[in-house]
Amino acid sequence: MNVVTDIILPAVIATIMLGMGMTLVPADFRRVLATPKAILTGAASLLLIIPVIGYTFAQLFDLPPELAVGLFLVATCPGGMLSNLMTYFGKGDLAMSISLTAAVTTVYVFVIPFEASFALNTFMGDAQQFDLPVLSTLGKVLMVTVAPVLVGMLVRNRAEGFAKRAEGPVSKITGGFLILIFVVLLAEQAETLMSSLQQVALPVLALNATAITVAFVLTGIVGVERRQRIAIVIEHSIRQEGTAIFIAATLIGNATMTLPLLLNAAIGMTLTLVFLGLTSGKRPLLMRDEAVSPEVSSTSG
Repeated sequence: MNVVTDIILPAVIATIMLGMGMTLVPADFRRVLATPKAILTGAASLLLIIPVIGYTFAQLFDLPPELAVGLFLVATCPGGMLSNLMTYFGKGDLAMSISLTAAVTTVYVFVIPFEASFALNTFMGDAQQFDLPVLSTLGKVLMVTVAPVLVGMLVRNRAEGFAKRAEGPVSKITGGFLILIFVVLLAEQAETLMSSLQQVALPVLALNATAITVAFVLTGIVGVERRQRIAIVIEHSIRQEGTAIFIAATLIGNATMTLPLLLNAAIGMTLTLVFLGLTSGKRPLLMRDEAVSPEVSSTSG
């Protein structure tokens, strides 16, 4: 038994989801219905378009089977909690970011066992040591994701003051543990990472850059307003890799598959900062404002 992947990682993921649940109220999900065009555009891209692109890139870059599975898992990840923070810093629509994170994560935990099984069958062939029972996997994923979120929402409903006070400490502590787990996994796979870095860095970079471009172009085509576009683009670059790492390292038991996911955290953040640099400032290079929205004007000056 690996203590990090079998015990600590699931516990940290469950605690992170508990913390997310304590930030959510039913009104967050009602926003999904209030802005259907923006939500549906972002969700369709994250759940359908980007995974197809990830699968295509895994084929085009001719990656080794384990890294191909890892790259595909990167493409399936929903936006992470950090995307909400980066949306806030980037003056995007925070409510949209929270709603999209919650909506896509809810769907993701039900479909990721099937997507992971598909990736294993496609890239690993008939290797029985990497067999992934879908229903069993779904149950385990639900236990460390959906169940803690529901508990967190219940805590928020029954003890709102406590939930708000706990939000910051829980986020900092679990975030620190998650970073520590990333470091441990990187250290354990240091030799493999160094030998495969040249192979995997470019595909991960290409996937992130393509995801950001798709989100930017798609939201522009359907007419999503500027602040919501920023939120949706950041959801495509700041991903929730933890659950996918849990599946790869703990349920499948193949740490090599986590390398694209671990690398993605750094590359995604870097590209997000570049994107925010291009969309902020007095003379933004992207998404210039033709008009100031009522919500923005009411908070300015």
